[in-house]
Amino acid sequence: FMPARRSLVVAAALAIVAYLVSEAVNSNRFVGDAHPREAMSEAATAAATAGAARMRAVVIGATGATGQHLAALLANHPRVDRVTLIGRRRLELSDPGFNQAEENGKLVQHVVDTSKLEEADGAMFENHNVAFSTLGTTRRDAGGAEPFRKIDYGINIAFAKRCAAVKGIQHYSLMSSQGASDSSFFLYMKTKGEIEREVSGLGFASVSIMRPGLLGRGEKSRLVEKLASLVSPVMPVETVARAMMGRAFSALEGHSSGAVERLDNKGIRTAAAEAPTS
Repeated sequence: FMPARRSLVVAAALAIVAYLVSEAVNSNRFVGDAHPREAMSEAATAAATAGAARMRAVVIGATGATGQHLAALLANHPRVDRVTLIGRRRLELSDPGFNQAEENGKLVQHVVDTSKLEEADGAMFENHNVAFSTLGTTRRDAGGAEPFRKIDYGINIAFAKRCAAVKGIQHYSLMSSQGASDSSFFLYMKTKGEIEREVSGLGFASVSIMRPGLLGRGEKSRLVEKLASLVSPVMPVETVARAMMGRAFSALEGHSSGAVERLDNKGIRTAAAEAPTS
């Protein structure tokens, strides 16, 4: 009885030792080694991003609600090599990644007279492959119909034309509005529609046009937007910014749906969800 019991104890001990050794080998739990699944995950990520498209972006309208989020996203993204902001004033953010990008030269700001972009130094537009415009105003903010047209249409078109003249810029991303139409009776919608038409005809390899509905700008929300939000859902400006970046990456990788694409609220949400984080 005793020898048999001793044999069972020894066998059980050996089985436990064998199990622990097997676990240590399979889990790579020896000192200094990473878990194989972690190593595989890191290797897969590195392999996936090694040949992925890299972005060099020039942006106008970065001081606006959507533009601020876009600038921060681009500054923090590991596959964005260069961010150039063009505007009439500097953008100041508390985002650490944004500030670090400016310190190390990844992000550069050019303060210019945006009403005279035709005369701006052409070097500001060079060495980029994507252009973004989140520039926009309202008749009330501009001070009347004529100033509104000069800002919203004039600056947008001047910027787009300067970008179109740069051979390296393949993709143009424009923030427009739901209901935009060059045949609209309403000044705002008509102007947005005219901008879309002009930008689409400038010869970019691909164009993404965001047509969000009511925007959720947080503290920057206009009075009419705050009132309308009480009875209608809003589109967060962060979502629009992420969608713009996402569709730009898709275009650089050859996955754009066509030369010109227009995204409504549903399309914007989808594009934002699919935007790469690495």
